[in-house]
Amino acid sequence: MANGIGDRLRAWLARPYPLWRGPWPETRFAVAATALVTAIVYVARPFGLASVPDPAAALLIGELGGTCLAVSLVLRVAVPALLARRWDESRWTVGRQVVWEVVEVVVVAGALMAVLAWNGHIEINATRARAFVAITGLCAVAPVVVRTLLIERWLRRRNEVRAAQFVDAQAPPQIDVPVEAPPARLVRARDGAVELAPDELRYVRAEENYVDVVFVRDGERSHRLLRVALSGVERQFNDGSVVRCHRSYLVALAAIAGVRGNAQGFRLALRDLAETVPVSRSRAQTVLGLIERTVAEASATTPSEPPASDDAPTPP
Repeated sequence: MANGIGDRLRAWLARPYPLWRGPWPETRFAVAATALVTAIVYVARPFGLASVPDPAAALLIGELGGTCLAVSLVLRVAVPALLARRWDESRWTVGRQVVWEVVEVVVVAGALMAVLAWNGHIEINATRARAFVAITGLCAVAPVVVRTLLIERWLRRRNEVRAAQFVDAQAPPQIDVPVEAPPARLVRARDGAVELAPDELRYVRAEENYVDVVFVRDGERSHRLLRVALSGVERQFNDGSVVRCHRSYLVALAAIAGVRGNAQGFRLALRDLAETVPVSRSRAQTVLGLIERTVAEASATTPSEPPASDDAPTPP
């Protein structure tokens, strides 16, 4: 029983979670949290604030609120925005988010304590600081876990419902192959080139000054590392057959076999590959719209079944 609960907990902590949900949701949360903290301090008057005259107490509470808002904006908006440029969001999980938010609560509370100490209302030493960090962190765990659980569940279900609309992409309609197949494509780079048949390319991933071209040939996954910028490859496929789905990924539209949803957004399943390709939130609407149009156009060009003839012989 305990092992089952532990396995479920580990599985939940390993679920994908957004590195950040954009500047406006995080700013709104920081403002709301600051308003709540300021209201609690104003009503409860802890740390000896009850003995401070009202004008001075109001000024000090204003300083505490401003400190809380500034630190929250740095930790919830500025730092995640910088991390999003360098950190692979697919590695961000519920467990990392819980730890990050507990640390945020401790840092904000520490900043408030520093303001009170600066104004002479409390004294801080090493023992008191350690106890403060431990107690604040333990008190923050439960509400942070509940909030993260609710947000992850809501985001995941919303994106799963949206992704379920693309189940038809998993079974693309059978279309007559033209007599003359399209010519092969040549992906050029400074250090060489790779020739691909029209249906071989799956995706291209940026890796610093290189790109990893992933394709399927003779039923086997293959790849080729080329020294070229991802934007350079994107310009070579200017016919609409390849789309930028993420700042680090290009994907072949014809290779998309389905769409998966999780709390981070959407991922594209590709034919003949086990791995999936991420779709950034800023490009999700464009990419999903292209998939919808591609599936609709393929369905429209699928030859319909000829109607059964009344003169056809009836089987015995």
